[in-house]
Amino acid sequence: MLSMLLFVISFLAIYAAMHALVFWGVYPLLAGHPLLPTLAAGWMALMIVAPVAVRLFDRTGYQVPARALAWVAYSWMGFLFLAFALFLIFGLWHL
Repeated sequence: MLSMLLFVISFLAIYAAMHALVFWGVYPLLAGHPLLPTLAAGWMALMIVAPVAVRLFDRTGYQVPARALAWVAYSWMGFLFLAFALFLIFGLWHL
């Protein structure tokens, strides 16, 4: 049980760091609008906890919401990985 908890905490920490880097890269595009940075940060916070929520929905018997959230969350995870890789390359290039 402890090893599973450590895995989940480690996963969420790395996943949150990936979101932070992507938000840092996208923020200049959103800064001109007063509401967009807040909405983007809220969306990213929701997507950080979405994989855990999918698992909880699935375990408690809510199959349809689990599948719908899984589709959105894991599609976002793929997009985030691509964006993270690009921003990481750009960040290293600018160093």
